[in-house]
Amino acid sequence: MENISVLKTKDRILAYLLDFALTFIISILLFNVVIFQISRPIISYDNFIEENQQIEKGIFDLLYEHELLFYDEDEDSDKYTFNDAISDTFYHFVEFLVKNDEESSKYDVFYNYYIDIKNEDISFLNNLKIEYLSPFFEKDIYLINGSVSLKKEYIDEFNLLFLDQEMNIKGYEDYGDLSISFVNLYQKILEDIKVNDLVSIKNETTYLNLRNKINFNDKLINDNYFYCSLISFFSTTLLLFLIYPLFSKKHESFGEVTLKLERIKEKDGSYIKRIEVIYIFLIKTIECLPVIFFIPLFKISFTLYSSYLALYIIPLIGVLFLIANIIFIYTNKTRRGFLESISKTNLVKEDTLS
Repeated sequence: MENISVLKTKDRILAYLLDFALTFIISILLFNVVIFQISRPIISYDNFIEENQQIEKGIFDLLYEHELLFYDEDEDSDKYTFNDAISDTFYHFVEFLVKNDEESSKYDVFYNYYIDIKNEDISFLNNLKIEYLSPFFEKDIYLINGSVSLKKEYIDEFNLLFLDQEMNIKGYEDYGDLSISFVNLYQKILEDIKVNDLVSIKNETTYLNLRNKINFNDKLINDNYFYCSLISFFSTTLLLFLIYPLFSKKHESFGEVTLKLERIKEKDGSYIKRIEVIYIFLIKTIECLPVIFFIPLFKISFTLYSSYLALYIIPLIGVLFLIANIIFIYTNKTRRGFLESISKTNLVKEDTLS
């Protein structure tokens, strides 16, 4: 068998990339079409999703109850869609800044939170508004609730909205800029609630209780994504690198058949036996471990993804193995990798055996 040359490095890289691509594609398909679908009734996935949706509505209702959020029933906006609700809330906040009357004063969500709920001093609120909503506000002119007022130029611009008239381009630009500052300050309210909680008026529940229920359900849902990903990956490698080779005539993997490659024993050039298939399966599985990172990437929520250390550690093992394998290939005279060295085989082109 001296005339049979070991497969060139570039061809071996191509063979690895094909194995990786097949593992990636089949794992994701298996995850979405089979494994995850089987798991849904087992963990009552749909019930968790529905329960979370109801709890999310409860959080919205809690904010509405305390007049920290508003929505227009006559508009197309969705009461339980945050972007729509915050847009309506901002519109009504501007309405109060322009009209400055008792009826619209309820729309000052910052007053409602920091003065009515948190019992802060009015100077504290005014400093916040100057800090976050500058340069739109006057420092020494106040509204009927004691908070700082919009500058007259902006009152004149925005007043057109409530007279059913079109603002000019600058007016819309200023309205957009103020809305960004408004949302930034509103986020400060939400951050404070996440720390100090918000109790319903009837003392039936709190923001943190509702949020903790959602987090608990999210953890169960994401755990399911994680375990389905592992099952999908290892089912795929079993199929590609163990089951298929065991039942193929020459014990080749699907990728090797596609590229017209054959794996033969180093000693006598005969085709590998089933015991060698097991060694090859284990090594190829390790080589493809980075696939695990990508399978649940668009399922597990971003905030929780980093909490699954196995999604980083397991793929990292595969990456380190690949790096070590490359170093091993280029530091030994025969240019053979771990797989060939451990299984005592050579990967060769099919036409070199004829």
